Amino acid sequence: MTMRWVAPALCLALGMAVPARAQRTGGAPRIVVLQASTTVTASADGTTTFGLGSVRTGLCVLDVTNVSGTLPTLDVYLQAQPDGTTDSDYVHFAQAIAASKIRAAFNVYQASPASAAVTDGTAGVQNGAGPLGDRLKVRAVVGGTTPSFTYTVTCSVSDS
Repeated sequence: MTMRWVAPALCLALGMAVPARAQRTGGAPRIVVLQASTTVTASADGTTTFGLGSVRTGLCVLDVTNVSGTLPTLDVYLQAQPDGTTDSDYVHFAQAIAASKIRAAFNVYQASPASAAVTDGTAGVQNGAGPLGDRLKVRAVVGGTTPSFTYTVTCSVSDS
C-alpha cells in the first residue's frame, strides 16, 4: 500500500517523520523547525524564524532528548511579534522535567492584541488572539541546580 499524503500535524502528533510531500506552502500546513537541537543551561531566546506569512494555527512538538541536573525544569514558550517589534507569549508547553515529547496546539482567529513586553517568558499567554504575524521565536526558561536540557521545537503551521 502506498501512502499518498499524510497530514503534517498527524505525523508530528505521532512523533513520525513528515513526508516531504506534506511540506507544502500556499495556505496548506507547512513544517517549520523553530528551534534546531540545542542545549541550554540557563534561560535563553532562540533565533527568530521569519517569513512564515500570517500564522493562525499550529501543532508543535517540544522534543526534549537529554536532561541533567538537580530538580531541573524547562518551560518553553512560543513568542510572536504581531506588531513587528514586541515579543508576546502565545503558547506555553507543559513544563519538562525529563526527556519527553510534549505537544501544544494553537488557533488564533481574532484581531491582533496589543503586545506586552516579555521578561523571561512570563508575559500572560495570549493564545486565542492573532494572527501571529510572520515570525515566531522560542523562549526557554530553565530552573534547578546545574540544569541542562537538549531540545528541539518543530511545528506544523498554517495561515488558514
